[in-house]
Amino acid sequence: MKKASISKKVLALTLSLSMTVSGMALGMATKNVYAKAKGKVTGISVTNLPAKTLTLKKGKSKVLKVGVKVSRKGVSKAYTFQSSKPKVVKVSKKGKNILVKAKKKGKATITVKSKTGKKKTAIKVTVGTPVSKVTLNKKRAQINEGQTVRLTAKVATKKASNRKIVWKSSNKKVATVTKKGVVKGLRAGRAKITAYAADGSGKKKTCIVTVTEAADITDVKSVQVLNAYSIRVTLSKAQLLTAKNFTVKTKSYDRGTFNKTYAIDNVTTGDKKVYDIVLDSSSYIEAETYLQVSVSGLSGVKGVKTVQLRYEKPKQNLQRDLVYKAEYNEEVEEDIYLGGYGYSKIISVNGLPKGIMAKISDGGNYVNLYGKSTVKGRYNATITTQDELGNTEKINILYLVGADDQIAAGFTTVRGVMGSESFWIDQAVSVAGGSGIYTYEIVGNNYGLSIDGEYVAGNLNTAGKYNVTVKVTDEMNTNLTTTATLTIDIKQGFTITGVIKDASGNPIPYANVVFENKNESDLYCSSRFTTANDKGVYSAQVTSGTYDVNARMYSTAKYLYGVKITAARSGLNITMPVYKVTVTSGDSSVADYDFNGWEDTNGNIYGYGSTLYLKAGSYNLTTRGTEFMNRFTARIIINVTKAQTVKATISRETESIAGTITAGSSNTISVTDNYKYYKFTPTQSGYYTFYSIGDCDSYATLYNDKGEQLMYNDDDDGSLDFSMDVYCTAGSTYYLAVAKYDSGAENIVVYVEKQ
Repeated sequence: MKKASISKKVLALTLSLSMTVSGMALGMATKNVYAKAKGKVTGISVTNLPAKTLTLKKGKSKVLKVGVKVSRKGVSKAYTFQSSKPKVVKVSKKGKNILVKAKKKGKATITVKSKTGKKKTAIKVTVGTPVSKVTLNKKRAQINEGQTVRLTAKVATKKASNRKIVWKSSNKKVATVTKKGVVKGLRAGRAKITAYAADGSGKKKTCIVTVTEAADITDVKSVQVLNAYSIRVTLSKAQLLTAKNFTVKTKSYDRGTFNKTYAIDNVTTGDKKVYDIVLDSSSYIEAETYLQVSVSGLSGVKGVKTVQLRYEKPKQNLQRDLVYKAEYNEEVEEDIYLGGYGYSKIISVNGLPKGIMAKISDGGNYVNLYGKSTVKGRYNATITTQDELGNTEKINILYLVGADDQIAAGFTTVRGVMGSESFWIDQAVSVAGGSGIYTYEIVGNNYGLSIDGEYVAGNLNTAGKYNVTVKVTDEMNTNLTTTATLTIDIKQGFTITGVIKDASGNPIPYANVVFENKNESDLYCSSRFTTANDKGVYSAQVTSGTYDVNARMYSTAKYLYGVKITAARSGLNITMPVYKVTVTSGDSSVADYDFNGWEDTNGNIYGYGSTLYLKAGSYNLTTRGTEFMNRFTARIIINVTKAQTVKATISRETESIAGTITAGSSNTISVTDNYKYYKFTPTQSGYYTFYSIGDCDSYATLYNDKGEQLMYNDDDDGSLDFSMDVYCTAGSTYYLAVAKYDSGAENIVVYVEKQ
């Protein structure tokens, strides 16, 4: 039985090998057939064309990828192909695909058939002019479920043989698109809508369509992001809600869950229909962020109403005028900070000096100018950049390349707003070339301005456009002269003032106020920042327009939206939802002014010193400080409902003497972000210099033996090291307290030298 079984296996193997060899021979003998078909072919297509059309230039080739669908696994996918006009379009085998080559102008049809001939597809090929570019009217669009948006695509190539467009959606469950470019939102999500050139050239443009959940008109009418810190929820009818009724969550991308909850600072409403949600300062909404806003407690609505949306910052076009100078044939490297969002790219660069190049660096945050200027002269260069949202920035650069035998000069344009007072000018001229030592004089009308060294300074009392010409002369060679014109463009504005108040009606000193012009492209007055004085009074020079106003005191903010401001408006007072809390130490050795920043367990800062402005709520805050050879921690636990005074609980930690330092020798010490004390006793009276050398940012304070501060120093002459000159008496004891700004221990060398 075993022998018979083995014989059957050998016979089967022999037959199998025979059929395989026969099949191989047949495949080699049959042109344009890849395998012997057996079974049912359900479909055949060319997979790398948007439509059944192809345009090629004469002499150009393209590989067509063929896809064959079968009814079951194991069915042969063999096919044949041919050209209706081989002299116009030649076809040949290219691996498992088809190579198409354009021979001469004309049209031909390539027919691809399954081996059985029951399934086929035809590709119409034109030898002519392919499309070189496709344009699309939108890069991004946002619609609700059930809504539509019309996209318009065009072929930019006028002589293209085939100008048709084919539309496709990357996610048909989210959004569909018709042959005419009409996109319909089906459910919340994101889809790429692509307009393809139908001629197979590969040219295309894509629009990202975000579909948001349709709001129920019976409860939540709309949700919109006003800016990076605030959201507006509009109800269909008035209802009384509080901050507890709102939840704001986010996710980083269009996949995944909304798992990050934003902290809400306050919620305000004027008519119980429009609610403005102000987020905590730690909850910054970045552009392109997906948000989920939930509203509970709605009358007549069971459960929670949830709306999803995507925050897209409005586009803006910025412009800056800069002046740089470079010496002839010397290496140049300049970084220009870009004002856009996220990664930027250079659209165009024109007019840079020969040898100087531009590139985007640091993740799109800077334009880096580098190279060696090899040709003398004056260059008016322009660099145009674009960020991820389509915002553009045009940077005009006057580039000066000088040498010993020539000089060149230029100014940065001054733009500003004149309020009720005069406008102060203080602008320096940039000069390159010559000896490097120059004299300056204003020639022509000075408009009441004067020149001091290279600075043009003075007051202008009337708005308008001024051109002030300055003559520059090389002091070592008076034959070398040049002129530069300072353009001053002042727009007439006015000064708006107001008082920042707390919930009790008392002024808040030193609060920050920002006016954001809705017209973000206004080069004169896009944003105005000011700080209130010690009486809570602020003033800002603005132009007429509509503004979002942001008053902020540490982590608490108050937003006013769409405020129309004109010269006729006398002022704008702002009441913030905070109460004044005065903190006392309750300890005679710790003065109230010794308090530093008060923070909670999450590291959020709520103010500094002995006066805090806190919104209603419960707080557990601590601050730390250092007295002479003592560290202290102050803590307050408080429930804020009104203005009040609270006594802090003080705890101490005595510092031990870390070591002794001597004059005339180097002392290597380890420093941290807390003071360490070193004892010093001079043998001779006189002035001593205490200084450090190291790679970290250190600072120091010198005390006498009574704990009285004699001197403090941080950065000596702009360095990271400290330096102090102090008179010391022989035999007296002094204590040098040394620390650095960042955490972790590092070694520095401390010197004490007698002068």
